Amino acid sequence: MIDLVRQKGITCIQGNHDEGIGHLRVSFCYSHTTDAQKAFGKQSICLSEKAITPVNLAYLINLPFMLQMEYRFPFHTCRIG
Repeated sequence: MIDLVRQKGITCIQGNHDEGIGHLRVSFCYSHTTDAQKAFGKQSICLSEKAITPVNLAYLINLPFMLQMEYRFPFHTCRIG
């Protein structure tokens, strides 16, 4: 999926899971409430870390945390973010 996003030039921001995988975290304690969810999460993290390429890992680490959007109107400019 990361390859497709990069290939298409889709604008993205870094979410909490992108940050976690990018920085090789072993747990996302804020993402689960039960032991079953925790176990599933750890399996998912392991699979992601095995599958992700170094290039895509670097891409995730370098995604911005927020975007600034600028709208230009005939008589003024409005910035959001």
